[in-house]
Amino acid sequence: MSVTDGTYRAEAENGQAIAALVCGILSFVSPLGIVTAPLAVFFGIAGRRRAREGAPYGSLATAGLVLGAVGLVLVVLFFLLLVLFAAGSTTVVG
Repeated sequence: MSVTDGTYRAEAENGQAIAALVCGILSFVSPLGIVTAPLAVFFGIAGRRRAREGAPYGSLATAGLVLGAVGLVLVVLFFLLLVLFAAGSTTVVG
């Protein structure tokens, strides 16, 4: 396998890149963003590594990595706001 001549093994598909993109998209449209966003980052890094070795779909891995990182930031901000609003609400019953 050589990166310089553009060849790679036929079995060297890049499933991690596709998984990164799917998890990155799911981090925005699914309530399971807390799980799918870190998975997108993990698979994106693994997919980029395989793409440097000559596997296809490096751009899908990059897109999944970016979507996962943005999704992870949004999930963290959401939970911070949730905690702040919960701490600020003082409802007295009775």
